[in-house]
Amino acid sequence: MRLSMKRKIYQPHFTLSLHGVFNLCQTIGGSSRSTEHKLVMELGIDAILMNGPIPILSEMDKSRISMVVSWATSSIFWLYSNQRSLLEISCKEPPRNESLLSKILRLLAASVILGKISSIFHGKSVDLAGNTSETLCSFLDNAYERAETAKSCSVNDTLAVIILHLQDHMPKNSDSLPSVIAALCLLLLDRSSKQVNKHLANNRGKIEMLCSKIGCPAESNPAWRWHYYQPWKDSALQRTGMERLEEEQACRSLLVLFSSAFSACLSEFPVLSLDDVEKSGLFQWERDLMAKQSST
Repeated sequence: MRLSMKRKIYQPHFTLSLHGVFNLCQTIGGSSRSTEHKLVMELGIDAILMNGPIPILSEMDKSRISMVVSWATSSIFWLYSNQRSLLEISCKEPPRNESLLSKILRLLAASVILGKISSIFHGKSVDLAGNTSETLCSFLDNAYERAETAKSCSVNDTLAVIILHLQDHMPKNSDSLPSVIAALCLLLLDRSSKQVNKHLANNRGKIEMLCSKIGCPAESNPAWRWHYYQPWKDSALQRTGMERLEEEQACRSLLVLFSSAFSACLSEFPVLSLDDVEKSGLFQWERDLMAKQSST
């Protein structure tokens, strides 16, 4: 406890196992949602975020992290339901602090990525530092694993839907977007249910092309650390505004593809394609605007 009190708020104060965090949520979740329990719920959410991401190593881990994030998300919606925008949901710390939903999304994405790195690269002589200059496409090639069971695919779909739901409440230019996309790729590519996998397989070429425009997730850098206030940034990574825009557009295109894969399973939902996005002219307008700003 004394060591915890000496640490700054953005540093993890303690380390609970995923089982411990899961039990914490179950205990708090058993309480009725009332104004009397608001403080307990807020402390529970802070405990999850202060604990930091926990690598997901098994199917049980996936089920537990799904429950933890679902509880935290629903609690945040309930606690701050009177606010005009969920993007305004932030801790009572400095104004620069990002929203609680964004922190939860970062934590979930990092847990997926760190779990995959731990399971795939365990016992292998792999230089993760060398991967930081490569692309998401090459990172996924290194992370290739055997086909997963139907039960595993179902849990993967559940986690992916949670990530997509949280991402839907994020600002367009979120710094953690590349990590979110990396987590979705690790969960869905060749590891999703038959219906989702079929849709993604039909767009395999587009997915690989888009992944080649996205850098490796920050979590693959050995220097990466969990930051409470905002995503960790690699100070050595220098990119132009146009390069950042191309990566962001590739990420948003993949979000469309992944969302469409789930919508395609439901006949009553219209499916938005990448062609629809390109025909809208939005991406081209953004590129033209960036080029104009760069030339001035």
